[in-house]
Amino acid sequence: MEYDFGITALGNRFHMDWRHEGPDPAALVRGWAALVAVDEDGREEIRLLGRDVRLLLDSPLADAEIHALWRTAATYYPVGPGTAHGRAWLTGIERELRPVGGAVAAGVAPGVDRNEVHAVTRLAHALEQVDELPLEPVPVDAVRNAVIHVAEKVDDELAFRFLLHAYAAYGTPVPESRYGEFRRISESLGHGAFMLETIGYLVE
Repeated sequence: MEYDFGITALGNRFHMDWRHEGPDPAALVRGWAALVAVDEDGREEIRLLGRDVRLLLDSPLADAEIHALWRTAATYYPVGPGTAHGRAWLTGIERELRPVGGAVAAGVAPGVDRNEVHAVTRLAHALEQVDELPLEPVPVDAVRNAVIHVAEKVDDELAFRFLLHAYAAYGTPVPESRYGEFRRISESLGHGAFMLETIGYLVE
């Protein structure tokens, strides 16, 4: 994929004005899925989202870890009473995707390098908080540990995408040398040219 995809791309839809896309989170997912399911590219986006969701649902991550990761990607996701979090939210996403064939079994995408665990964890250790997440404080240590847990126990490519969003969410500066490492990993994982737009403005 040239751009962000899967669960992290869905998180991008929860921006400051996300309620223009649906009155509640489930409606946003349902409306997006119906919109993109009309062609093969869109159905592939749905499949990739379904894969990410299933990877996380089947993972050993605690609900609090899943929520911390999701909040770095979806900075304006509602946090009040009655809002689904953690596995409950992922199950809700899967439920909304099912009518358009988006729920799939977890698995490794063919032809993608899965040897970037140590590189992703090194970059995760450099994550630091400059900004605070809107709506709800989430400790940067919790996100750092969750990213490392995903890289080591679930999927290094998924961990890398969450890490990009974590750097952006917390405003962590990216020295040029570190950006070179991000670029190398992204290319190794088979990403397209625009994946690193998430952190481009942080490069020093």
